[in-house]
Amino acid sequence: MNNNFDITYETCGITDVETFYKEKFAHNVSYDIEESLLYEYNILNLKQMYIYDYIKPNSKVLDFGCGSGTFKILKKLNCYLVGVDMSSKAVEYAKTLNQYDEAYSLDIFDTFFDKYINSFDYIISSDVFGHIEFKDKDNVIKRLKSLLKENGTMIHGIETGDIKYSEMTKEQRKSFAIVDGHIGMESEENTRKRFKQFFNHVDVYTPYGIINDLDEIIKQNESYDVSYLDQNLMEYLKNNRSNKFFLDAFNISQYCAHKAYEYNVPKNTFFNLYGFSFLISSDNKIIKNTNTYPKSHIQFSSDFYQEELLENKKFRWSKPYSYIYLNNISSITFEIKSYIPAYTQKEQNITLVLNNKKIEKLTFNSEVQTLSYTLTNQEKSKNLLLEFYADSNFTPMLFEENSNDNRILAFNLSIISKELM
Repeated sequence: MNNNFDITYETCGITDVETFYKEKFAHNVSYDIEESLLYEYNILNLKQMYIYDYIKPNSKVLDFGCGSGTFKILKKLNCYLVGVDMSSKAVEYAKTLNQYDEAYSLDIFDTFFDKYINSFDYIISSDVFGHIEFKDKDNVIKRLKSLLKENGTMIHGIETGDIKYSEMTKEQRKSFAIVDGHIGMESEENTRKRFKQFFNHVDVYTPYGIINDLDEIIKQNESYDVSYLDQNLMEYLKNNRSNKFFLDAFNISQYCAHKAYEYNVPKNTFFNLYGFSFLISSDNKIIKNTNTYPKSHIQFSSDFYQEELLENKKFRWSKPYSYIYLNNISSITFEIKSYIPAYTQKEQNITLVLNNKKIEKLTFNSEVQTLSYTLTNQEKSKNLLLEFYADSNFTPMLFEENSNDNRILAFNLSIISKELM
């Protein structure tokens, strides 16, 4: 099918594959993307939401290369979610943070998975097939199809690119592969042909390449030397990437471009050859479902980071200013933890503002301190805007040895309980 058949991790300079992936995609975060404002319009969530649109409620789904559990949103469709990944650490996060019903750190060819023959309505993946050696790709597809129910559907997000590995030097291959582990990328056309060997129906759509989120555009410019943008513009984007309002506006604008592009996809362009493709394959007719996007009763502004887990407690770090929208909430209890006194030997004040009215000032003055607060919706308002104003912040890497965390953090917040109206 191509001249890259003999390309392997070893020929790309990666000799210990298990160690390479051990923590690369193991992230201590909860993928509750529906708790972010305007999540359905953000290009960052397109990979999850594109696949979400094809999944029928109450389905049994295998997430092949599940990482830390990025498809948690499928639990909103009452799906039974099984994950498999090389990283045992990532698999643990998938189970503990992201509600996967089962998750295993095993090879998909392990006999353990024989019990799942003809079991799954859907098999999904995101950013996996570009990491599979060319000599193994067909056998992997064949194995996955054996786990599908008759007329089941595969939906894969695949890194596509006409990468001529065999024409590179070993140093060039290593420089390319070491960034993300992409030792198996091939063009959209070859990817389609590969799956067409096994399925009657194969659809491919390639939105990424011309459209991407800000961090990915910067990474491609810095690590892959994809330099079609003027460097003055790149410097401007880099200088503003830490501004969450700028970041959200940029990524939402990219989503808008995607919606226009989706219905007018140009063929045989540079961006069809190098991008990220959605491939859907089945022996049955492929049907897109009309799933309603889930809405959360609590939605966090982009000034909050993704939810993390530490000592069995879930929390979100916040910047100095942040807010949450509360929908149909009668009361909510949360805890705020501050590290400011411990790191700076100064007290920290956090002011709470509800619907433009100041309601409380919390003062932290002793080491690492946690304060609890209960908000009662006395006016029975359907929608509440709760804002947090912190008067100080810190950057972990400046205070913690061996930390490379350069985020600007003010406090972390844990939701303890809530009552609905």
